[in-house]
Amino acid sequence: MSKIFSFKAKMISILLIAALMLGLASTGYAQEPPEGSKISGKATDAILTAVVVEIESFPFVVQTIVGTCNKIPFVIGPLINNPITPENIGSITQEQVEGILLANSGPPGCYSEFGGEDLVISRVSSFSNAVEAIGAEISLQKVE
Repeated sequence: MSKIFSFKAKMISILLIAALMLGLASTGYAQEPPEGSKISGKATDAILTAVVVEIESFPFVVQTIVGTCNKIPFVIGPLINNPITPENIGSITQEQVEGILLANSGPPGCYSEFGGEDLVISRVSSFSNAVEAIGAEISLQKVE
């Protein structure tokens, strides 16, 4: 029995490390959508979280977007201090989150085989700001 448990624990550890590495490899960054851009494609639902983390008295905000597209789970992030920073996290509103562009962040298999499309947060609901943590249900769409 201990060999089976040990094998399962190792497999779970490998899957968690792989998910973290995929998140760290994300090249996305947030900014405003360019003038004249066109929002297209299906809306993909996801969850946005942003949390203040302090290391050695230095605060920063870690932001992650987790969702599924075409029944394939994806993670965008972690994004660090972009666009939410420790200085502005307490004052961020739902309206400020809607419209944020995530450049080069489209997940593989969602809008194209390899991903990398620019995405925009097109809808925000169930928004909660607890000063040092933000959570929201969002929809992402492709920007052309």
